[in-house]
Amino acid sequence: MSDPIYLLAVLGAIAAIAEWLGRRPAGSWLGGAIITLILGILLANVGVIPTITNAPPLYGYLVSVGAPVAIFLLLLDVHLGALKRAGLPMLAAFGIGSAGTLVGVATAFWLTDADAWLGQFAAPVGGMYAATYIGGSSNLTAVALHFGVTGEPALFAGVNVADGIGGTLWIAALVMLVQLLHRLYRTRPDPVALETPETEDARPVTVTSVGAVLAMAFASFWISQQLSDWTADKGMRVPAILILTMLALLLAHVPAVQRLGGARMIGLFAAYLFIAVIGASCDFEALAGLGRTGGLLVLFVALVLLVHGLVQFGAGRLLRLSPETLAIGTYAGFLMVWWLQSAPSPMSDAHAIPPPPTQSVADCDRTTYASDQLVCTDPDLLALDRKLGELLAAAVSSGQIAPVSLVEPHEAWFRRRSLCAFSERHAACLKAAYSERIAVITVVGKASPEVTRSAQLATCSKAPWGSSDVLIGRGADGLMAVLDAQTRVLAVAFASPAAGDWSPFVRFTTDGTTVRFTALDGTIAECRTHPGT
Repeated sequence: MSDPIYLLAVLGAIAAIAEWLGRRPAGSWLGGAIITLILGILLANVGVIPTITNAPPLYGYLVSVGAPVAIFLLLLDVHLGALKRAGLPMLAAFGIGSAGTLVGVATAFWLTDADAWLGQFAAPVGGMYAATYIGGSSNLTAVALHFGVTGEPALFAGVNVADGIGGTLWIAALVMLVQLLHRLYRTRPDPVALETPETEDARPVTVTSVGAVLAMAFASFWISQQLSDWTADKGMRVPAILILTMLALLLAHVPAVQRLGGARMIGLFAAYLFIAVIGASCDFEALAGLGRTGGLLVLFVALVLLVHGLVQFGAGRLLRLSPETLAIGTYAGFLMVWWLQSAPSPMSDAHAIPPPPTQSVADCDRTTYASDQLVCTDPDLLALDRKLGELLAAAVSSGQIAPVSLVEPHEAWFRRRSLCAFSERHAACLKAAYSERIAVITVVGKASPEVTRSAQLATCSKAPWGSSDVLIGRGADGLMAVLDAQTRVLAVAFASPAAGDWSPFVRFTTDGTTVRFTALDGTIAECRTHPGT
């Protein structure tokens, strides 16, 4: 089932069927995207295509390349001048609906205390929902790609399923609410339909036009990656997806590009392939194991839509979103992420939902987390948990972590470890998490005697601890430790890849005498070792 030719045949059939059903009266209220998601879920769970548990390489390409290219192609048909022609009333209504969505996301973020159960992914998930409900599902993907949520397949699938369920019910409710409000206010329905069927591209779709739009898409994707890396080298990384979005909007206003047909058709097809993969990422057994977190995701979406609806209908009219508003959601989504990451929560002293207790290891007497339940019933995981507890007790007074370092705070690690419940390989994820943390705490406790024996003097640039000389040494299990002049730990890095059941907080790569350290939060430090030391 993992053969790419077979998978492309099935995924192509899913896209064709979903688009056909989405244009039929019975399926138009769902739409092609939701139908694609449903078909992906069903076919993966009955074994026609693989789930994310046995994800083939094709899935990764469709996520990392297919989705951005689809976003670019869809944006080529966006002409911001159409917003002006739509008139002030529609723009005012869109502003009201967008404000309602942002207020809804902020309300859901704080009422559910998302930091406690989503950890480092709390703000990105909030931004994803802001993006999708303002500008469409492609914007949800754009935010998710940059903030690494696509690297947590089960979480990404859960976010999409909660979005699909909540969005579908909301669309269905809109029809009834509109009729109810017309009766309540004794008004006549607006002659403009809520949903306008997509019109066929009147421009000729030729080999030339298809080749041109695909060349622009892949070239712009490559350029956006290069520019994002360049801005990172200058000290402030600009997300590649924002650069790609800007390139698409600029090209969309070039007359020669406007005459090219096929961009929307190809973009929509690529988006359907990606959405089908997202559906395949979700199997029912894994979702059933989400427990409290899965319920909170559904609650989060419900609160967003409830507040949005109250603001929207409180303003007195129902908003009809046009394709021209698609791009706005991306920027609103990123803005929401950055704001939620920095804004203090008014619920910090009075949580509507009590946060889980602070823990450093599993609490087998009162298991709050699904991961605790697994640890406490698995002898191997329980042994690792107890070993970590012993190391923490011994390392607390050692004072071996530098004030400014890339060592992940233990509270943050524990929250991230609890997200292993989202993984299809829950036990394997926990084992990797504990193994990393045990190795880190071991280095912290024994930094001076063990790591310094083989340490080399090095000078770092762009590092959070500055440009002073450091010691870099290799420890057990192939890890690499960075120490300051007082032999305090600055970083403990691993050669493991970023993707998989568990990603170490800091990874390293070497190129001659240069060692590059990359943290999950995006921090990068490059250190050059001194020859002969």
